[in-house]
Amino acid sequence: MLDPESQDLPVSRAIFHATMREWIAQCCQDGVPEDKPQAPGTVQRKLSLSGTEYPTFLNELTFTDGAECHCESGDLFDLIAEMKHTQQRLSGQNNSLMRTVSQCEDTILQLNLEVSELHTKLASAQLFAIRSRSLSEELDETRCALRKSQERATLAQAKNCALIKANERLKALIKITEDKNEKLTVDRKVTEERINKLKREIFDLRVREKMTQVCCLDRPVKY
Repeated sequence: MLDPESQDLPVSRAIFHATMREWIAQCCQDGVPEDKPQAPGTVQRKLSLSGTEYPTFLNELTFTDGAECHCESGDLFDLIAEMKHTQQRLSGQNNSLMRTVSQCEDTILQLNLEVSELHTKLASAQLFAIRSRSLSEELDETRCALRKSQERATLAQAKNCALIKANERLKALIKITEDKNEKLTVDRKVTEERINKLKREIFDLRVREKMTQVCCLDRPVKY
């Protein structure tokens, strides 16, 4: 009844209980015939319950033409006791699984919190990456502006050097002009002194000339 096609498939607890209740009901209704001898020996079967196998010793079943099932009451009690024992073991395993599930739920909750923290850190990292890219772009722009400023500074320095050289040449020309001006000033003074001297000489000559003319007028003329 649990494995009619002999495929040895796993059986759930609900199906196992329902099948066992149906089998027990059939056994109780049919009873044990006295004219049929009990077959010797037992057969060990394995019931797969939720992936775990438990051995159960059952008497061999004899099937008549009317598909009737016969078993002894002692074997039925042994089966019920084995089923209770199996139920206790399953209950213990169920409690253990429940504790494991509770621990897993706590672990899942902790993992969810860690995932949330990781999402927050990831968002922060993404914002930091965006800010880093923005800063990198600003840094590139600053480098470009600095390079242009350096180029302008180099040109200004070159122009400044040219202006300094031109200023030095102008200073040299001014010095030469000043020297020439001083020389011209000296020559002018000398020339002015000569002119004054000539003026005095001319004045003296004019005075002498007038005195000579006066003397000639006062002196009688002899023929």
